Amino acid sequence: MEKTCKCGEVGVIRRSTTKKIPGRLFYCCTGKGAKCGFIDWVDVDNFNGEKTEKSISPDLQKSLDELQHENRALRLLLVFSWVFLCQF
Repeated sequence: MEKTCKCGEVGVIRRSTTKKIPGRLFYCCTGKGAKCGFIDWVDVDNFNGEKTEKSISPDLQKSLDELQHENRALRLLLVFSWVFLCQF
């Protein structure tokens, strides 16, 4: 069941990552343009398995973020090493 935000757009489903209510699904504004602040909890009893925007677990998301951070650091190190080597 799709829900429409105050902007008139179809809201997207996201998963809460807060410690108070981890993993709970909610609808929110798509954020195209200015966000309207729309939020509404997904009724689990009537939920038909719509795909969430972030359908991965918080632990997996944390691992992904760590790998992306490490990747950026290694790319930066590679650039600096090439700059250093090109000086000789």
